[in-house]
Formats: sequence, C-alpha cells, structure tokens
Amino acid sequence: MHTGGLYESAGRGWLVQPSEAAEKALVVDGWNEVRAVVRGPHVQTWVNGVPAVDYTDPSPKYTDGLIALQLHAGGEGKMRFKDIVVREIH
Repeated sequence: MHTGGLYESAGRGWLVQPSEAAEKALVVDGWNEVRAVVRGPHVQTWVNGVPAVDYTDPSPKYTDGLIALQLHAGGEGKMRFKDIVVREIH
C-alpha cells in the first residue's frame, strides 16, 4: 500500500514514491492523516505527520486540474474519507 507519493496518470506514471519513513507511518487498518501542500510545481506531502514527498516538477505539464482520491484497481481494500479540507494558499 502506498500513500503520499505522486503519480501522474497522464503518461509519466510515478513521479516520486513516498519516503520509507512515511510508508512505515501508514496505519494499514485504521485512519491516516494525509496532508499535501502544492505551490506551483513544488509539492510536499506528509503521512501521519511524517514527510513523504518534497518534489519540484522540472517540467510541469499541468498547472491546474482536479484533486482525486482513489483506490487503484487490482487489490483488495476499502477506503473511507473524512474531514477533507481544501484551502487556497496565497
């Protein structure tokens, strides 16, 4: 199970996998807190307070778009979401 990494479904695939520390911080059968901060091409993510990704895209293809929460096909699992907050940062 991965969470906190950056995957581009428009052709490039995994841009960066989450850190090993973030993978270890993941609670498999419980609630997890995932945070993402995006400023232009710079993306940072955390899993349960542990840094997962700190990445600046050298060739960003898209500068706006959708926020998607998903469970990829091919595996067993359930996902539930609660307390989702989206804020614009100035």
